Amino acid sequence: MKYVYASFLISLFLVCGFVFAHGTGGSMEAEVGEYLIDVGFSSEEITEGTPVVFDFSLLALGNNEEVAFTSVWIQLRQKEKTVFASGLDKARFGKTTMLYTFPAEGEYTLTTRFRNVEAKLAEESFSFQVLSSESESSSESNSFPRGIVTQLLLVGMGGVFGFALSLLFRKRKT
Repeated sequence: MKYVYASFLISLFLVCGFVFAHGTGGSMEAEVGEYLIDVGFSSEEITEGTPVVFDFSLLALGNNEEVAFTSVWIQLRQKEKTVFASGLDKARFGKTTMLYTFPAEGEYTLTTRFRNVEAKLAEESFSFQVLSSESESSSESNSFPRGIVTQLLLVGMGGVFGFALSLLFRKRKT
């Protein structure tokens, strides 16, 4: 019976891991030299006052394999004003991520600079729009929360997959 629970949990975490890579959000990409900079974010539309998870990846052009880097420097600007700047060490496990809540609507620029120890590998800036929280709440006040159906379906698929794995383990034991 312990294999049933173990396989269910493992498959649930695997499915959820795939979902949150770029599953319900968006992505900004740019080719820089021999690299592809990929910045994912957790929501389809970025709105003021709502936390957004960004993930940062550096990939090799051609094969899309992850390139080794030690840190990524991040700068967020609105017009000419820097609203956030920081260095992020590469995560030992999973994606290198950052959580940020935008204080105001408007046009923002995100600059990323990937480094390996002291050598600069690639740098790029991305422009995007942050929407007013009032405009989102008025247009979606009576709708089901965005992304929840996808997440529920994927969690359900993880459960079915875990159950199928548990049946396989059970049949092998007997």
